[in-house]
Amino acid sequence: MEPNQTNPTNTPPIVPQDELKMPEEQFGAPEAEHGSSRTTLFALIAILIVLLGILGTLLVWGDTIVDAVMGTPSADERGMVQEPVNNLQPEPAAPTTAEELSEIEAEIESTDFEEFDAELDAIDAEFEAEAE
Repeated sequence: MEPNQTNPTNTPPIVPQDELKMPEEQFGAPEAEHGSSRTTLFALIAILIVLLGILGTLLVWGDTIVDAVMGTPSADERGMVQEPVNNLQPEPAAPTTAEELSEIEAEIESTDFEEFDAELDAIDAEFEAEAE
């Protein structure tokens, strides 16, 4: 049956007041609901404690666990023991001889800086030509 055939004007049905009652029986036991929420709370707390324990373990022993699993040798095993900073001595600079100094001076004097000036002028001219 279609709804239009039973109620052609689409008005809500009229129900007498004595037939409108709330059911008196309860559906589901309240103790069961209370117990299940308590069980859920305890389960969530237990999971949280386990996760915090795992996180704490990783923070404390994380490097050691990774080195053990990956087989990475420690710094002592690699022979890379660091010396204290106060025991380090600076290496003396290699002395320069008079010959090395004279070679450097000769190279500086033989450099033609006018070629650089000409190249820079050519580059400036190119930039100005493109800017116009």
